[in-house]
Parts: sequence; structure tokens; C-alpha cells
Amino acid sequence: MQSKFLVALSFLLLAPKPSSAAIMKIKDLGTASTASGTSVSITVPAGGVVAGHTVIFAFITNPAYGGLVEDTRGNVYNVDAQGGGNPNGNLTIYSATITTPLQAGDHITLTISAAVSIVASATEFSGLAVAPHDQVMAGAGSTSAVNSGNATTTVANELLVGVVKTVGASTSFTPGSGYAALGGGSVPFAMGSSFTLAPEFRIVSSTDTYVADGTLGGAQSWFAFIVTYKGYDCTADTQGPGVTAPAPAVVAQSRCQ
Repeated sequence: MQSKFLVALSFLLLAPKPSSAAIMKIKDLGTASTASGTSVSITVPAGGVVAGHTVIFAFITNPAYGGLVEDTRGNVYNVDAQGGGNPNGNLTIYSATITTPLQAGDHITLTISAAVSIVASATEFSGLAVAPHDQVMAGAGSTSAVNSGNATTTVANELLVGVVKTVGASTSFTPGSGYAALGGGSVPFAMGSSFTLAPEFRIVSSTDTYVADGTLGGAQSWFAFIVTYKGYDCTADTQGPGVTAPAPAVVAQSRCQ
């Protein structure tokens, strides 16, 4: 019995380490909106968010304001992209590498300095680098075909996040080839019109030039970002991803096995 255990242990210790962690969407954390307010809050669902995972938080404000994104546990959120401002609202994307786990019932809150229309969404991913932000590109138009413009990734293993803002009559959005939809929403803008937030994602395994694209249900004013996020590099990992809680080595092991 002991010899079988030692053989199994040796196999695990000597098994080749993968070059990069597998990027995965874990779950949509939720959406929130207000027709006029200074904040919106998304309640973290069952399962929480573990240390080492990444939260991507996207929102539209009208009029165009930035904002501050915080959560109950004090994790740090950074701006990855912002633009598409007046007269058609502002689109902003934040991300945070979670160092202090979020529990079910915690909140991720966006605060604005003035009362505005807001629609926001948040998603949890695993397998990303500690500082994952890589490339960003933006595009705008008034057709049914949405295209962010080209972004060239710098490592093979990356997450592509496209976020589309539309202005006008409520319409559908079909993600582009290889993309899948994330949680979105809309908020009234004027009689018969609304702002709609339509995020999508794609996971790629080769360095190349990519776009975030898709098709609206009809011609409409739109603005779109593509933001690319680097996967976690297991070959460079000796002490884990540098998070303080829980133990870094545990988080690194879960990413790279």
C-alpha cells in the first residue's frame, strides 16, 4: 500500500507543469441599473468569489461620468477601458484580481458623483494573470454590424472581453463568431429609447489580432470595446500569484494543475 502511495505521489510531483492556467468563465455575478441615482450594487451570489479569481465589471453612465468600484472586502478595482462619452453616455470597464474572497451576500458597488442613469454587470473568471490587462481597442458606428477594431494579443493564452453600448430603441445583440454572451441589461434614456449594455467573451490560445464583434437586431448607434486579459503563466510561478489570502501557493496550485 505504501509503495503504491509513493508511486502516485512521485507521479504527481514529476508530472510536467502546464505552461499556462486554463481560463474559464466561472459565473455571471449579476446586473444592476437605475434610471437616476448615484450608485448601483450587485449582490454576490451563492459560491462567492475565491481568491485568485478575477471580477470584470462593466457599466454605462449617462450623462458621461466615471465612477468608483468597490466591494465589501476591500479588493482593488482598476480601470481597463473608458470612452464613448457625451452625448451618448460613457462605457467603462473595470477589473479586480480578488485577494480577499467575496462571500455570498457581499456587494460590488459603483458610486458616481452625480445622479445619472446607470446599467452595470459583473462576471467572475479564473485562470488570469495577477495583472491581466493587455490590450484595448474601441470602435463606433450606427449600423447593425458591431466591430471594436483590431487588438493584437501579446501572449497565447488570453481572455477577450467585448462590451457593446447601444443607444436607441431596445434591440437584440448576437455575439460574434467564437464569442458567448455575458449578463447585460438596459436603462431608459428618453421616450422610446434606452441604453443597452451587451458584454461578450471569448477564450483564445494563440497570439493574433482579434476584434469584438456581433450583430444588432437593427441599425442603431453603438460604441464597442475589446479588452484582452492575459492568462496566468505557470512556468514563471514559484511563489504563487502574489495574493495574500488564502495562501498564495494554494491559489497557484489550483490554477496550474
